[in-house]
Amino acid sequence: MGLLVWIALAGLNSIRRLRGLRTTATLLEWLGSTALWVAVALAALVGGGVALVVFIVGSTAAAALVVYLIAELFTYPFGISLGWGWVVTSVLIVVFATAGGLIHDVRLEVTAPGPPPKEHE
Repeated sequence: MGLLVWIALAGLNSIRRLRGLRTTATLLEWLGSTALWVAVALAALVGGGVALVVFIVGSTAAAALVVYLIAELFTYPFGISLGWGWVVTSVLIVVFATAGGLIHDVRLEVTAPGPPPKEHE
């Protein structure tokens, strides 16, 4: 405890002049800088986790709002309840996703396997 009080009052330079306490001062500096970097890394990790959760929840909420608005849009022209609007919207999402996947698969070009191209021809 006395060493910490001495460091607080006199500073690290006065301790470096003494032979036995030079190692202690070096270790305390290393421990302080390491603790600072650990705190910075922890803050970055927690901040990144919070940002990731915010982005995931935000994008999910935005997608749910769009689906809700589409379901609401189907209720008025067809005179159906909001529940059936959700059903129609869900079916349309599945149909459009399936159609998009099929279009993507059909447009892929299938090539026969062959030898890899030579680098210097």
